[in-house]
Amino acid sequence: MEDKAKLKRLIERFNQGHCSKEELEFLTKLLDSPAGKSELDAYWNEPEDSDPHLLARTSKSRFDQFIRDQGDKKEEKVRVLWSGPVIRTAASIVVLIALASLYFFIAQDKKSSNNKTIASKTISTPIQPGQEKAKIFFEDGHTIDLESLQVGQIVHVGKIRIMKGKDGAISYINANAAKTSGDPIYNKIVTPRAGEYHLILPDGTQVWLNAMTTLRYPISFGTKARTVELDGEAYFKVSKQQLEGKRIPFIVHTGNQQLEVLGTEFNVNSYTKRIQTTLVEGSISLKSKKNSKAPLLLKPNQMAQMNAEGSTLDISEVDPFYIIAWKQGQFAFDNTPLHEVMESIGRWYNVDITYQTDLNGIRFSGTVSRFERLDKLLKFLELSGDVHFNVKERRVIVMK
Repeated sequence: MEDKAKLKRLIERFNQGHCSKEELEFLTKLLDSPAGKSELDAYWNEPEDSDPHLLARTSKSRFDQFIRDQGDKKEEKVRVLWSGPVIRTAASIVVLIALASLYFFIAQDKKSSNNKTIASKTISTPIQPGQEKAKIFFEDGHTIDLESLQVGQIVHVGKIRIMKGKDGAISYINANAAKTSGDPIYNKIVTPRAGEYHLILPDGTQVWLNAMTTLRYPISFGTKARTVELDGEAYFKVSKQQLEGKRIPFIVHTGNQQLEVLGTEFNVNSYTKRIQTTLVEGSISLKSKKNSKAPLLLKPNQMAQMNAEGSTLDISEVDPFYIIAWKQGQFAFDNTPLHEVMESIGRWYNVDITYQTDLNGIRFSGTVSRFERLDKLLKFLELSGDVHFNVKERRVIVMK
């Protein structure tokens, strides 16, 4: 690009929703060229008059639009990157989604005043993102590696039949045939690091499991309650079940938390010491197994956080977009601390993270595809100017 004034005008056109398809393609190519990237580095490292803490906030309409446009599809990866201070409105984001493109912008607590050379080293064998892989463990000792199953293949384990559908989802066929008069029979599905999976439970409830997640469930639900146990992160779309006009509740046990629903959509995350439950649609009730307090009701667009001991439960308003973006094939951050960003990356790419210095002051906001190679994702993060990476085998070293 010939001058920075032209670059600035182009960015302003994008933020106003006036960018043409050709201009978006030009910006994408600019990111992929060393010369263009150098110009963008110089532009972002210039002092700015605007508030460096300004973040592009999303609204419920954006979340609804995102769901309508994306569904459960993984979007085509057309990459556009922006610095947080130059994004003015969420309207530009909606325009970008409508064009089936992915955007990425970075907001920091403080902006570097120095032009730093990106220090990331080229990875000889690029580390690829996670994919659909998981194992099902049966009580009799059998194990099924779901990655090895072909679409349409049916596996028989005793009276149980499991099928892999066209969309890769695993479902149970005629699970009621495996009922016994004794205790219920349980299966356990486990996703490893760099793995995710979509499971359809015997009652029709759909569960999307993120990396490093375990779900224990009966192969046939009872008539009084449908109960599962979760460790990790999963998105539930619970089917409504009735018996003689009475609804059968669906219950999720996670650590010291008990969650009960009748039919709804929600996300549960227990990766950290606090269990985070985010309601997208419907209603749920939460209570601690450690005390006799009355259950708390959660409304859509609210998140509940319970500590590991089950002694506290806090509720706050949130934008579900950021919480369930992983299900849509994206990383999404909203003023997220660097260490949380890197924890997500470590789980999904199966890499270890180490730090050379204290980087607690750096935060990120934005979205990017979870299906980029690791080296490309790290280059996006490096354009913040305050953090750099060195990759050695399956270890990412984070530094200034």
